[in-house]
Amino acid sequence: MAHIATAKPVENAHIQVSRIDFEQPIDSALATTVTQQLRAIPGVKNDVIVKNNVVVYFHDNTVANSQQVFDQLMQKGTYNAQRFVVPA
Repeated sequence: MAHIATAKPVENAHIQVSRIDFEQPIDSALATTVTQQLRAIPGVKNDVIVKNNVVVYFHDNTVANSQQVFDQLMQKGTYNAQRFVVPA
């Protein structure tokens, strides 16, 4: 049994999954563009998933939170989209 004092930090402990919902379906060209734009934002990891009108991405929340990532993406293009927020 390991003691807390000797336990290693959890890998990827600051990685968060976030989602953006687009008003229209995303075709392959737009999916490529959005994926490239998201990956260019500091803190966003390479794993970006695009399905229908939903984009799911992973980011380091010590670098950028989901609102910051969303705001930066919206500055890169004219998108009719909104950040998904889990209801409280």
